[in-house]
Amino acid sequence: MSLYLELFLLLFLAGMLSLLFFVGSRFVIEQQIDRYYQNRNSVQKYNEKYISLLQNYITEQGISTIDLWKLDEWMNNHRLIYIQIKKDDEWIYSSDFAMDEEQANDYDFPSYPSDSYYDIELGDETVQVFIIGMYSFNAYMVALIFSIIVSFLFFFVLTLLGVRRKILYLNQLSRDIEILEGGNLGYEVFVQGNDEISDLAVGLNSMRVSFKKQIEEVECLTRANQEMVTEISHDLRTPLTSVKAYVEGLRDGIANTEEKRQRYYNALRIRAADLETLIDNLSVFSGFDRGEY
Repeated sequence: MSLYLELFLLLFLAGMLSLLFFVGSRFVIEQQIDRYYQNRNSVQKYNEKYISLLQNYITEQGISTIDLWKLDEWMNNHRLIYIQIKKDDEWIYSSDFAMDEEQANDYDFPSYPSDSYYDIELGDETVQVFIIGMYSFNAYMVALIFSIIVSFLFFFVLTLLGVRRKILYLNQLSRDIEILEGGNLGYEVFVQGNDEISDLAVGLNSMRVSFKKQIEEVECLTRANQEMVTEISHDLRTPLTSVKAYVEGLRDGIANTEEKRQRYYNALRIRAADLETLIDNLSVFSGFDRGEY
């Protein structure tokens, strides 16, 4: 398997796991958000909070039933809130659209439970307000951003772990090469996986074995050469000793007759031929040819 395919599979697997984590985390978080914001007490708490803000705004702006259009500015700043205002069983304001008295009479507003209404003061009058809000929207957005960030970090960590595994293997190969450089050819390079890096490790092992074998062969030849040189050197001593003896015999006058001198000369030729044969053998074994010189 090539490194490109391994990288693709790593990214694909990390992406799929990150996607599953994103979907799962969103589901779990949104379940908790729904459980919290669908709780009646939580809804009532948020309703009362915005009713209090609405009442403060009405009081500050001095809004009465005749200038309810001023509420539009407050609603623009609180777009997640929807309100309807009722006076004496008649709807006089809806945050969804602007309406006059005729439109209010024609519009068929739904009826809401009595506990969904809150009293507020409009000028010197008390009116009832129905309020509903998408209070969980911000929580959903925070949960979405959180899930995206954590899923991306999860993807990044998974990818980094996969790449780190290859980096650790490369570091291992670097240490193995240093050991081989130190001369320890008996050390086997660690092979892991089935990609270009593992092929490199296999190649290093093959080179190590081949180089070790060559060294062993050279050492064997060197030993054989040394042994042969030793043997030939020993063999050379015998004819040399004879030659020396015959030469001394001729010099000292031991061969005092023509017959003896002829016998000494013949013996010297034989010993010289023996020396020549030994030298030729030594030259051939050493890789030299005396005929070249």
